[in-house]
Amino acid sequence: MLSGCSNTPPIVQYVPIETSVPAKIPQQLLGECVTPPYDPNKIIDNTDHTGYIAELLQALADCDMQWQRLGNYLQQQEHDNE
Repeated sequence: MLSGCSNTPPIVQYVPIETSVPAKIPQQLLGECVTPPYDPNKIIDNTDHTGYIAELLQALADCDMQWQRLGNYLQQQEHDNE
């Protein structure tokens, strides 16, 4: 039977929702991943190109390290809150 066709009011049940406080992340863990600027005028030969690729790989490694530190921090916060 449809509830709109009934004379009895619908049963309303309130369910409490637990909320957690978000972790406060230190600013040093929120650094921006910066890539070296690309200037086609400075890339003259393969040696320059290889050097730029090395700079990009280093930037990726630095960014990955930042994400790992952030992940470790958040994991530690979860462990401390248990």
